[in-house]
Amino acid sequence: MTMKLSQLKTHWNADDAHTVITFLDELRDVIWATYGDDIVEMLQDATSCHAPSNEPDDPELNDDLPF
Repeated sequence: MTMKLSQLKTHWNADDAHTVITFLDELRDVIWATYGDDIVEMLQDATSCHAPSNEPDDPELNDDLPF
């Protein structure tokens, strides 16, 4: 696999910077409106299959503590 580089202008005047921020805000809103439910479901699925179980693996470790 080769690394691909792209050149992105990162030095803007205030007007250009505002235009980029506005575009990104609008893009985020459209993506969220379109895919928000799918994103939430994907994240819940990802965390549920990686979340540690509250149940001990060894049944002998499931003793009630006397206090």
